[in-house]
Amino acid sequence: MDPDHPISSFGAMLRIAMGEALAEDAGDDVLAMCAEDIVFEFPYAPEGAVAYLRGKDRMRAYLARIGPLLDFDGLSHPVVHRVEGGACFILEFSCKGRGAAGDYDQVYISVITLKEGRIRHYKDYWNPSFLLKPIGGAEVLRAHMQGFAAD
Repeated sequence: MDPDHPISSFGAMLRIAMGEALAEDAGDDVLAMCAEDIVFEFPYAPEGAVAYLRGKDRMRAYLARIGPLLDFDGLSHPVVHRVEGGACFILEFSCKGRGAAGDYDQVYISVITLKEGRIRHYKDYWNPSFLLKPIGGAEVLRAHMQGFAAD
């Protein structure tokens, strides 16, 4: 991450990475960038965490639960690899912030597929141990996500 010029939000980072390939009316709003039938996967999700989401309403509910666990300082400018005629993007980026129990510093690789300018599929490769420490452990995550049924 360029400490002098971090990107302020996840939506702004996605807009920088995928630019005009994303629907213009979505702005920097992550949910507005998503197709109604989005599939969001976390292949390395820890036990008790969500590994798979389907649909924009599920994304909204998930973000409302997980969002309060971390305060983000910013994201790095992404390294972007565009494949499959421009409909698929592979992003490399990092994010820094803090949780109730410590600092958060994560590197991500995300594979994103667009359809008609909206994110149709998002596969998020990240290290879950880098999340668990700053939020206070797996028990905190499980308690926070209690009642949020897996798809």
